[in-house]
Amino acid sequence: MNIDSAAVEGDEAIDTAAGLTDLLKDLGDVWDDVYESERVEYGRTFVEQCDGLQALGYTMLHGKLSQALAGARKA
Repeated sequence: MNIDSAAVEGDEAIDTAAGLTDLLKDLGDVWDDVYESERVEYGRTFVEQCDGLQALGYTMLHGKLSQALAGARKA
């Protein structure tokens, strides 16, 4: 996961971007030990925070769209 928050402006957007970064760093350390049901909840939290940034006008690429774009760049 790559989060480029260099261009993020505004307190709400900065707080949300920082929260996403913290969430991903924390989960990276324990993901193998997390129950599947907890993974679903963390996934929902991640998507909700991404949606919050998108509502503030930022573009969020995740899931299949991100995979498609990454594949297109390699070609």
